[in-house]
Amino acid sequence: MVNASWNHFTAHPLHPTFGAEIRGIDWSKPIPKDVCDEIELAAQTYGILLFKKTGLDNERHIAWAENYGELDSILQFVPRGAKTRLAPYYELWDAGNLDVNGNIIPGDTRQYEYNKVHSPPFL
Repeated sequence: MVNASWNHFTAHPLHPTFGAEIRGIDWSKPIPKDVCDEIELAAQTYGILLFKKTGLDNERHIAWAENYGELDSILQFVPRGAKTRLAPYYELWDAGNLDVNGNIIPGDTRQYEYNKVHSPPFL
């Protein structure tokens, strides 16, 4: 089922009551404000949006996110001297399960528990 009420993309509902995959946005260029506004409306409509294979690198991800307001920094959550996988992109929260070397974080470590407990929306 496709919701055709959007001007700049198509929304493919993932569930009858929430979630949609958004297709048709050209992520290789800056996203215009009218498209960002429509994405925001889609988020209000579906609650969860899925964007597959955007090809966004960290810089373009941050540039797109800045369309929605001032970004926070994770530096207040990083212990002094600690390395982060996404440095120097402190506007991006790394909610993944990989350490700074790209290895899976073992489930019996402090870092694993920290990531689990401190991942949004639990801040």
